[in-house]
Amino acid sequence: MEESDKVIKMNKSYTILISLIVALGGFLLGFDSAVISGAVKGITIYFEMTEWMLGFSVGCVVFGAMAGNLMAGPLSDKYGRKNVLIFVAALFTISASWSALATGYTEFIIARIIGGVGIGGAILIAPIYIAEIAPPKLRGSLVSFNQLNIVIGISVAYFSNYFLVDMGENSWRYMLGVEAIPAAIYFLALFTVPKSPRWLITKLNQVALARKILVKIGGEEYAEVTIAEIQRGVAKKEEKGKLADLFSNRNRTIMIIALGIAFFQQITGINAVFYYAPTIFEQAGGSTDSSFLQA
Repeated sequence: MEESDKVIKMNKSYTILISLIVALGGFLLGFDSAVISGAVKGITIYFEMTEWMLGFSVGCVVFGAMAGNLMAGPLSDKYGRKNVLIFVAALFTISASWSALATGYTEFIIARIIGGVGIGGAILIAPIYIAEIAPPKLRGSLVSFNQLNIVIGISVAYFSNYFLVDMGENSWRYMLGVEAIPAAIYFLALFTVPKSPRWLITKLNQVALARKILVKIGGEEYAEVTIAEIQRGVAKKEEKGKLADLFSNRNRTIMIIALGIAFFQQITGINAVFYYAPTIFEQAGGSTDSSFLQA
C-alpha cells in the first residue's frame, strides 16, 4: 500500500463527515418533494382551492426547480459550491417557514416556488461538491450519500406526516413547517465544511488554501498529486470545445443514456405519486389515518 493511500485511509472519517453534511441537501430535497402529500387536504380547505389551484400549488415547485437548476451552475462557478449550498439551505428554511405560516394563496405559491429553487440547486451542487472534495477511491460511494439521502428524506416526510396528521385543522402547517428544523441545521452545519479545493484553484488560483484542505483530507503527497491534476485540467479547459461535440460519435451513446435515464425517470409519473400518495390511498377506500400509514 502506498503512503498516500495510508494517509487517505487515516483521514477517511473527515471526508465522510463533510460528505454527510453536504448530503443533507439531498435529504431536504426528498423531504420537500414528499411532505406536500400530507398537506393536500388541509391547504385545499384553508385556501378554498379549486382542483386547478391545488394542482398548481402542488406542482409549482417544478418551476422553481428548473430556475434553481439553471442558475446554480453559473452561481457556483462564480461564488463557490459552499456559498451556493448555504444559500440553498436558507431557501429551504424560508420556504418551509413561510409555507407553514402563509395566510393567502399567492404567498403560499411564492413560498413553494422558493423551495423549488432550493431543490434545483441542491440536486445539482451537492453531488458536485462531494465529488470535488472526495479522493478518487471514495468518490463513488460518497456521492451516493446524496442519492440515498433523497430517498431517506422522502421516507421521513411520510412518517412525519403520519405522526402529525392528528394535530387538528392546522396539522398541514406543522407538516410543512417541520422541514425548517433540518433546513436550519443544514444551514449552520455548512459553515463548518471547507470550500472546494478544485474551485479555489480553478476560479481563484488560491493554491495554498486548496493545499491546506487537501492535506487535511489525504496528506501532503495526495495534496500535491491532486493540485497537479487540477492544474492540468485548467490548462485543458482553455481549449474550449463546441456544442456539436456533445453529439459526436464519441459522445452520442453517453448522451442517449444520460438523457434517457432522466426522461424515463420522470415519464413514469412517480412525482405524482409522491405528491398525492395519501390522497390516492384515501380515494381507494381507506380512512385518513390508514391512508397516511399506507403512504
